[in-house]
Amino acid sequence: RTYFQIKRFTSMATMASMIAYLTAQFVDVQIFHLLKKLTKGKALWLRNNGSTLTSQMVDSVAVILITYFGTHAIYLHPGETVAHGLVILILSNYVFKMTSALVDTIPFYIGVKYLSRYLHLDPNKEFKEKEEKAS
Repeated sequence: RTYFQIKRFTSMATMASMIAYLTAQFVDVQIFHLLKKLTKGKALWLRNNGSTLTSQMVDSVAVILITYFGTHAIYLHPGETVAHGLVILILSNYVFKMTSALVDTIPFYIGVKYLSRYLHLDPNKEFKEKEEKAS
């Protein structure tokens, strides 16, 4: 009996994670491109962090809520309200992801700089071409 309960919880948690991941990735891509358009290809740090921090919040909220309400596999302490327990889980999950996203900003910049040179790519080519056509 315990085996089947663990299997059910694991399956639901995995499904919740995949739904949250796909939703968050969609949000991330949309926000990244919106910010790229608004900044005309500049402010890579804003695009990287703005899209990632937003999508990670979506991911954190989705995975916790789907797992809790889909399976009740998340244990809350006795006497703790559901809202309080879930907010604590979502925030602790998000703080970890936020910290990781902010720490990767400098390596991300370094990677873009060197890979762009190595591959002879101009990440802002489309915006430079638009400016040339406009003038």
